Amino acid sequence: MSTKVVSTSFALLGLALSLYAVHVEIHGSKDESYSAYCDISPTMSCTKVFTSEYGHIWSHLGLVPKSSLLDQPNAVYGVFFYLVMAYLFLFTHKPAATNVMLVLSSASLILSSYLAYILAFVLHDVCIVCVSSYVCNFVLFGGACYRAVREDTAYRKRAHSSGGGGGGAGKGIKKD
Repeated sequence: MSTKVVSTSFALLGLALSLYAVHVEIHGSKDESYSAYCDISPTMSCTKVFTSEYGHIWSHLGLVPKSSLLDQPNAVYGVFFYLVMAYLFLFTHKPAATNVMLVLSSASLILSSYLAYILAFVLHDVCIVCVSSYVCNFVLFGGACYRAVREDTAYRKRAHSSGGGGGGAGKGIKKD
């Protein structure tokens, strides 16, 4: 199976998880008795996590004011992230797109690591949806890295075969 198919599949899985998380947060914040399918026990509750102050990480960190337009649930940002990643894996083939993928997936890993820490050591919870999204982010980072290495290898082969020695825009090297 190709990296493109695997990465796109995980981006779509992440999108589905994020949409479900938005659904859970909306219902959980309106109704305290709401119980989502992912609420398995008191220590395995995604509703508890999504409706906590950490469910809006940017306002919690003080980067955006509470109740501002940018103070959206983490999952809303996830929806946009996974849509962009799926689009880039499916429809773009330029090195600039790969660089964007590397930056976005690196940021997602950093944020996932922070949120995993919060999940385990602050909230003392296991959120199946959250952990699944962390796995998606890891796979997307791997896919972006693989694509970057593959593009670099192809560029070096073209440069070497044109006699350019890999150092410049020699004959046979297409400029982007």
